[in-house]
Amino acid sequence: MVGAGGSTWRTGSGIEFSSGSPDPDGSGYLFRLLTDRSPEAVQAHFEEDYGRPIPLDTVRHVLAGHPLTLEAARGLNPAALSDEALLRRIAADPKVEKYLACDGEFDLMRTDPIESIALPAGLPVEPVAGCNAGGTHYLCGPVGSDRSRPVLYTNSEGQASLIAESLAEALTLVLALPSWHDALAGFRPPALNADYLEDNPDHLEVRDRLLAALRLPPATEPEVLARLLTTATRTVPDGFLPSIEGEVDSAFEPMLRLPTE
Repeated sequence: MVGAGGSTWRTGSGIEFSSGSPDPDGSGYLFRLLTDRSPEAVQAHFEEDYGRPIPLDTVRHVLAGHPLTLEAARGLNPAALSDEALLRRIAADPKVEKYLACDGEFDLMRTDPIESIALPAGLPVEPVAGCNAGGTHYLCGPVGSDRSRPVLYTNSEGQASLIAESLAEALTLVLALPSWHDALAGFRPPALNADYLEDNPDHLEVRDRLLAALRLPPATEPEVLARLLTTATRTVPDGFLPSIEGEVDSAFEPMLRLPTE
């Protein structure tokens, strides 16, 4: 304890502690993080508290004071950003669900694609949302997997692209960058999103409010755009360019195009 006006810690007198305990007064447990602020010590502390592994890179990210990212949030609490948890939050918030279905073009009620698709390596796909233009968002991978399922988008013109590494990332994309389709077509700031911002001057406020409602970390247009373009380049080489199931020579065309002048 520290007495009134004191500057040092003192232990009480007249207290008998168990002689068989390696930490009889609890000071080792209580003060461990005060005396050792290393990422490894913090990691060990929270792994003991949570009863599960905590990635060391995530601990280093937080201790360095960097902004919270999807990767860091998933490392701290993977269950909070699972597909099931996110879909439950959307269903429980009519305002979020309505925005996603309209401005976000991510309508959870549209899970009936125009045609069935198949991926080259046979990875299963699950339609999770659609859009007014006839496009479909798919989760790629087996249901119930502990790993994040990438999100593939196909449009009604025979084009497709991987757009996110997880459902959490896809939701962040459609909330932060409503004109992401134009980004794949080659448009870049300031033209990208300009028309949408002109029609919706409160977009940034709405974006932040909806991200918070879904318990997703804050996101900016440059960050989301960079992630989208990096992920889209994986579509063909990593086997995510689909074809129409059961039809020969029916592969979709990649959506990603070079930037326009």
